[in-house]
Amino acid sequence: MMVGKKTRVLLILFLFPLLAWSTVTLPSIFSDGMVLQRQSDVAIWGKSDRKTVSVLTSWDNKTYTVSVNDNGEWKTRLATAKAGGPFTIEIIDTDGKMILSDILLGEVWLASGQSNMEMPLKGFPRNQVVENGKDVIQQPTNAHIRFFNVENKSWAKPLTAAAGKWLQATPENKPAFSAVAYFFAEELYKKLDVPVAIVEADWGGTIVQAWMSAKTLRSFPAVNVKPFADSAYSSKNEPTGLYNGMIHPIAGYGIKGVIWYQGEQNRNEPDLYGKLFPAMVQQWRQEWGIGEFPFYYAQIAPYIYKTPDKLPESLAKLKPFVPYLREAQLKAETIIPNSGMAVLTDIGAEATIHPPDKESVGKRLSFQALNKTYGFKNTPYSGPVYKSMKVAGNTIVLSFDHAEGLYLKNGSSVNFEIAGNDKIFYPAEAVMSRGAIKVSAAEVSQPVAVRYAFKAWAIGDLFNRDNLPASSFRTDSWSVGETKKSAVKVVLPKKPLLLSFSSKVWHNRQRSQMYLYISQDFEGKAESQYITKAKWINITDKVKWASYGKDYVPSGNIDLSGFVDVTKPLYLAFRYKTKPAEKKSDKIWSKWSVTNINIKAENGSTVLVDRRYTNWNVALSRAYEKNNRVRTKENLIEFLGNDKDKTKSTVAWVISGPLKYE
Repeated sequence: MMVGKKTRVLLILFLFPLLAWSTVTLPSIFSDGMVLQRQSDVAIWGKSDRKTVSVLTSWDNKTYTVSVNDNGEWKTRLATAKAGGPFTIEIIDTDGKMILSDILLGEVWLASGQSNMEMPLKGFPRNQVVENGKDVIQQPTNAHIRFFNVENKSWAKPLTAAAGKWLQATPENKPAFSAVAYFFAEELYKKLDVPVAIVEADWGGTIVQAWMSAKTLRSFPAVNVKPFADSAYSSKNEPTGLYNGMIHPIAGYGIKGVIWYQGEQNRNEPDLYGKLFPAMVQQWRQEWGIGEFPFYYAQIAPYIYKTPDKLPESLAKLKPFVPYLREAQLKAETIIPNSGMAVLTDIGAEATIHPPDKESVGKRLSFQALNKTYGFKNTPYSGPVYKSMKVAGNTIVLSFDHAEGLYLKNGSSVNFEIAGNDKIFYPAEAVMSRGAIKVSAAEVSQPVAVRYAFKAWAIGDLFNRDNLPASSFRTDSWSVGETKKSAVKVVLPKKPLLLSFSSKVWHNRQRSQMYLYISQDFEGKAESQYITKAKWINITDKVKWASYGKDYVPSGNIDLSGFVDVTKPLYLAFRYKTKPAEKKSDKIWSKWSVTNINIKAENGSTVLVDRRYTNWNVALSRAYEKNNRVRTKENLIEFLGNDKDKTKSTVAWVISGPLKYE
């Protein structure tokens, strides 16, 4: 059957409707729902098989006409107006027009890096959660916060297009949004009251070399760059791969600046990272062609990664390098113009590389932007920054910038170390003195160097009045492995140190056993030779039991003198274990509480009184607040040790600060 010309045209229009309107094609980032940088000249580009293309913008009714080159490519710049919308853009050639709708004018930021930037509001698998993530997801739609997530792709040559879609911040879309970027955008939206957009280009477990161009990496002979090829790389960490597949396709899209969270994957090479990172920033700025746009980044948080007894040897070897990587990031702030770093020393997680507190990260990055980019000069953005040192006898006096209201969170610190010319670092006492800190140790009579929180794992405790933390730092320039740690110094109580407690157990079976857990463990190694690993002490025989019907009220006094170093913080937990159920109807899981936790010296004076925890939720929340190491019920069980005998148990968790004992 013959198909007439008119019929063929209608059929083509039905199957390929875009061809009926225009021969213009655009990268995905130029699409319905996009946000353009307000009050700026923003680039827009695409392809056409015609000689010219006209672009009409509805916010000012201007028309821009641009020639198409021999390769069918065109590019022009549009003058944007004040924040607002929705607007439209019409792109016209001789065959018709394409209309982009629901366009907003506002603030646009590129968010990039590895997994801590990529970590979505819904969290990662295996119970890696984002604090407050569920609450944020359930909040009503905010059509003025939008995300464009660039598809993950590692490619062997620079690409010109990347897949993605503009999405509004709805409860359905937010679970996949970068948590850090969302909290950053939300804070900007609250302060600026204009649309805020995030172009998200991130991929977990990636090195900085993958985000850089071949041209830039040629300056680094240590980096092997493969020849161009029109194919995918097998590894996401192939140098240039992510730049080619994810950054080059969007380079030039109108942005205000960049937020960046990456570095963990480069922790084995801090010296090289200190050169690569600034070079990457310079390269990106050159390719965007809009000057030295703001570049704000997060310093990697303290961590060890996995529980210490499960740490593979390969990862254990990297531990000494972690603080040096943080130092490289600290130094980068003085090298990279128009930059700023969010310090995270207080919000790390010992057993995971993905700390759950992403809200603090996003907000601290926003503080940098609000103060430095948007002129909110009353918004504090920096914690104390080490400035200089002075030796005064057996003491080193440290001075700081941004030191107004300088304080130690717990009144004292376990993070300072001091060394002499022998390069042996000893735990040091830090004393506040008129905005400075005096550091000393009895073992070091002629000090030459001080370090603060300069470890893979530490909980930062040095802050200023704005409650922003100091970065880990050191005053020396000794290389990795050049220094030594002092032998463990244990200070035992001179008098009996009694732990007195009472508790209440709701239970309908006979009492079983009570255990006490004690640890002064900070980095997976016992600070005291008397406490090796996480062990439970059976205190059943030391407990007095009183019975009230089906309830039991155990109480007792336990001498801790042989178990604790009085100079170190103390971790305590109680466990009440029941026998397995003989019948399914037996009730063996019971709620219980530990009350009246006190530690007393022999003369009866109380040296520590800590809050009591009565159930899982309270125990976990307090453990998080004070220690940042326990996130979920499963984490707590893993950390304290599973019940190998498969008995049921409940736990009350108590954490103390340094003991004040004389």
